[in-house]
Amino acid sequence: MSLEHRPLSSDELPAVAARLVAPSVPVKLRQMAAKGLVPGMSGPDLVCVLYQLSHDSDASVSDLATGTLSHLDEPILKACLDKDLPPQVLDTLARAVHGRSALVELMVLNNAVADETLVRLVSDMNERLTEMVARNEQRLLRYPALIEALYANPNTRMSTASRCVELAVRNGVKLSMGAFREMAQAIGMMPRDEDPMDRALAEAEFDQSFSSIYEETASKEISGEDSEAEAHKHKELLLRIEKLSIPEKVRLAILGNAFHRTVLLRDPNHMVAIAAIKSPKLTELEVVRATKNPQMSEDVLRYIMHRREWLKIYQVKANLAVNPKTPLSLALQLLPHLRPRELKLLSRSKNIPTALRGAAKARLDKKQKLSG
Repeated sequence: MSLEHRPLSSDELPAVAARLVAPSVPVKLRQMAAKGLVPGMSGPDLVCVLYQLSHDSDASVSDLATGTLSHLDEPILKACLDKDLPPQVLDTLARAVHGRSALVELMVLNNAVADETLVRLVSDMNERLTEMVARNEQRLLRYPALIEALYANPNTRMSTASRCVELAVRNGVKLSMGAFREMAQAIGMMPRDEDPMDRALAEAEFDQSFSSIYEETASKEISGEDSEAEAHKHKELLLRIEKLSIPEKVRLAILGNAFHRTVLLRDPNHMVAIAAIKSPKLTELEVVRATKNPQMSEDVLRYIMHRREWLKIYQVKANLAVNPKTPLSLALQLLPHLRPRELKLLSRSKNIPTALRGAAKARLDKKQKLSG
């Protein structure tokens, strides 16, 4: 259930706060409270007052309270973030703590913080904080979106991200990430040393290899029709990516940029290539380029063929029809959707099956007769 930002009931409000926010209180006094001008009130009581007044029916009051909430001093925030406050109040305060590790840590340790609040914070967390979140397996299983957020944060250790996915698999929890199947298959390839010291060393090396590649290539982008050639200019990086383990490649395919996907779409391992084509960051231009590549795997082309939104792009259909790796049965299905120019190219191509070439010629002849 989504966290609903609504006015709090009288039972949810501290008694001292309830007296200040009642509709019967004069507007001038509510405006003063909305500015935070309440002498002697504790931080937790004050933020409850401000939250409630941010829902006041008088816009002058609600606007003042909202502005005050967004500019609270750090001492007040510190006094509130570890308290058992209503989750809506803590969620509102969370909007002011992004990037402030000490304050975020208080929220991570506070069980009163809603799961969906924590999900929003995970995306900006550093490695230490993601480790803290990952330790709370009960919360992860209760709200699997946290596992997805941890996996998608490049600051989360590779070994930790894999353990979180393994936790989901072990407990029958299916994540909504498109490449979850590939992620789940890859976790079996994590280091499995029995000796705790050997395992720790193996995981440290595992974590370092992924983070170093990701950080060094995060700013590398490719563009234009020569993307394949441009990617091959980076031979050293290509070799290092090639040496990554399967779990590392799968995660890089999901988290990475166009440079990473261009490389990993051609990976000989099925899991890696499919993870790349399922990346939520994939663009339509990348799909067009993938269908144009005669070295693209049949699995990737099959996946593209079954995505209706991509088949609406004419160039995708045309590229798939002429690509020698596209299965014949699928290529034949595309012929009725091609224009005469593409049918003519297909009818003369020596790189496609004879049956497809003949079918293209027959359909072209039929179109020409009808137009004639």
